[in-house]
Amino acid sequence: MSMTREEFKLRWESDDNVGGINFEDIAICAKAWGVCASPKTMEMSAVRYKVLKAANVADAETFNPASSSSVMDSRSDNLDLWHRVEKTDPAHTKKANIGGNKITAIAPQYQILNATKEFGPYGRTWGFDAINLDYSLVGTHNLVVATCHFFYPDGAFQIINSIKLYKDNACTKVDDDFAKKVETDALTKALSKLGFNADVFMGRFDDTKYVEDVAAEFQAAKAPKITKDQQDQIIKALEEVNHPMDDFLSTAKINDLANMGMGRFELAMGYIKKLGESGNE
Repeated sequence: MSMTREEFKLRWESDDNVGGINFEDIAICAKAWGVCASPKTMEMSAVRYKVLKAANVADAETFNPASSSSVMDSRSDNLDLWHRVEKTDPAHTKKANIGGNKITAIAPQYQILNATKEFGPYGRTWGFDAINLDYSLVGTHNLVVATCHFFYPDGAFQIINSIKLYKDNACTKVDDDFAKKVETDALTKALSKLGFNADVFMGRFDDTKYVEDVAAEFQAAKAPKITKDQQDQIIKALEEVNHPMDDFLSTAKINDLANMGMGRFELAMGYIKKLGESGNE
């Protein structure tokens, strides 16, 4: 039976042992209070924090998984966005030759899609709020210099970029798309400073093995996920062999059981079965 929020708070704050509350109590409360539908499929620390916040306990923030309690934690937090957006789906790239240099080009719309996932709609919460074009170098160097002011939820900064105005050395054929091109390239540069598609800019796409691995990773993410019934089967099997969900998720390299691909279900059940057999030896 679930405690009320008030009962939970009173018990949690009653002594240094949090009133003997265990994860099973937390999971029951999480479900009863509508904090999360399947608490046992999630990392324990995340569920605990949600429940503590819902009960309004005094030390809830002490258990915030995202809080930085040390310099090392703070440094790790600084890279949270970078790590979320650094990998690039090869399906949205192509090889290109720019000025004699072979590069991996990233589809601009794919970059905008990923930035929108992180920040919200372009122009409202992120993007350029000013673009100034300087034509003073056209006569001597055939260059237009663009100074762009980029903003996003956590800050703003300036990007300087340039492009040739004329397509030919004789400077007779104007590139009709020069403005669009310089803006698109400036946007790529701005997003790269935040970590977007860092694997491309750090040269990892020159490694065929890396490209194969990251392609498989993105393909797996698109694959159908296990059903609620299969999640329940895994939870029950883990409970029977007394194996922590957090350890299982860490081994499976997922943060939520709901993210497990359909094709991994039988492997997972076989793995849990072996855990039980080794525990009985």
